[in-house]
Amino acid sequence: MIPFTVDDLVEQGRRRWPDRTFLVAGAETVTFGDLAERVERFAGWLQAQGIGPGDRVGVTVQKSPEEIVAMLAAARLGAVWVNLSIHWNIQQVRDQARDCGMRILVTGARRASEMLAQDWPDSLERLVVAGEGAVEGDRRRWVSWQDAVAPLQPGARRPLETDLAAICYTSGSTGRPKGVMLSHRNFLAATQIVAEYLGNNAEDRLLSVLPCCFNYGLLQVLSMLLVGGTIVLQRVTMAAELAAALARHRITGIAAVPSIWTPLVAYLSEVGGDFPDLRYLTNAGGKCPDAVLACLPRLFPTTRVYLMYGMTETIRATYLPPELFDSKRGAMGSAIRNTEVFIVDADGNPCPPGTAGELVQRGPTVAMGYWNRPDDTARKFRPCPGLGAIGAERFCWSGDIVRQDEDGILWFVGRHDFMIKSNGVRISPTEIEEVVHRFPGVVHAVAFGAPDPQAGQAIEVAVQAGENGIDLAELRRFCRESLPGYLHPRRLHLWLGRMPTTGNGKIDVRAVVETLRRAATPDPLSPAEGVRS
Repeated sequence: MIPFTVDDLVEQGRRRWPDRTFLVAGAETVTFGDLAERVERFAGWLQAQGIGPGDRVGVTVQKSPEEIVAMLAAARLGAVWVNLSIHWNIQQVRDQARDCGMRILVTGARRASEMLAQDWPDSLERLVVAGEGAVEGDRRRWVSWQDAVAPLQPGARRPLETDLAAICYTSGSTGRPKGVMLSHRNFLAATQIVAEYLGNNAEDRLLSVLPCCFNYGLLQVLSMLLVGGTIVLQRVTMAAELAAALARHRITGIAAVPSIWTPLVAYLSEVGGDFPDLRYLTNAGGKCPDAVLACLPRLFPTTRVYLMYGMTETIRATYLPPELFDSKRGAMGSAIRNTEVFIVDADGNPCPPGTAGELVQRGPTVAMGYWNRPDDTARKFRPCPGLGAIGAERFCWSGDIVRQDEDGILWFVGRHDFMIKSNGVRISPTEIEEVVHRFPGVVHAVAFGAPDPQAGQAIEVAVQAGENGIDLAELRRFCRESLPGYLHPRRLHLWLGRMPTTGNGKIDVRAVVETLRRAATPDPLSPAEGVRS
């Protein structure tokens, strides 16, 4: 069969590889046949609750077989899964449940008790509690995962590829998160394209580190459904645990974001590691510091490195082939197959090579829009008039500033809303962060603009240090020696503890900046360093 929907992937697994291991979660293994049966039983229970095409089924639970089964069961009925980060607080979960009109929510015992203790959205009918732990609250309003099973009645409608499959909420660190609407076609196209260039096959064993509320993480699961490989669920992202899991499970592929690669590279640089089975690794979710990228060939000498770029609104946009890693290290690469990307100015006219502009994208992975936000949808998904005949089509305007080099390779410059304008010059925080990351002991760095009466904005940098700490005076000296004068930070902030991350595991830049701005109004004449406690 040719798979057109996420549900088709489950059915394909049942038919082609019923006894092959699809999923490993600790001591538990789930075959493709087991998966299909579990999906059908939970879909039968959802069906008995009146869930049907278009209804929203929420999931906010620890990485587990239950999480994956819940999403796939919703897909089986043509319903819509809404996977919310387990790191979101109860208010955020309630807000998104209300926003999308969620009817059923699969969650853990602690979150269920929190939900039951408060008023919840009118649309929410019942909780399904997965995992261990006691639940406190009205027993009529929740059911255990073990009891949420029923036979699937004949004739249950299956989805079409053009149907809405999922609502994926953006991190929403400022303002109200937006629910990105993604169709079955979006997911299948992205899965097939990425699996093709990664060379995924039935022998692959992927380490699932990233959450499934993050499309980058979900794609690992879908790609193994597509090709008949195995996904190993990894809840703990500490560097030592990841290194041990890579070796113990003989992992062939891993996807991670910079906030995971940075400590893992630091750990392996100190203790070493041998991963002969690791065929490839990928990075997306933000530009990885060059100091980290430079270590990868030494630490993973037999592993192919793929640098990738995408957004929630398009899942995947570009990638850099491994054979270009040495010559184009840090680049976004070029468009994935069956996709076009362009760099344009504010009027939608193409920018010449070397000139930075906004990246726009068209193709089958571009989302359907934002849930119940027509104005935001119209701004983000619109024609690009400067591109001739195809310009009348629907493009996703990324908000990312990008440039193209003389070889046609794309390079990330910065987010449009994070650019710093100092003394009339537009500055990308990325070019400052790249240099700061080269200083020994820096784990994470966030450069941002702070109000300044003379310059308009002055450059400030927050850094998270490793176990041995950082001498800020030495870091300031390093910045003055390594950066041109117009990029010198006015102030360095030492962030004590770990910087906050979004539900997707990326550094929450907005939260870092807002915390520092709330802590104190900077005095441009003071030489003292800002300290975050």
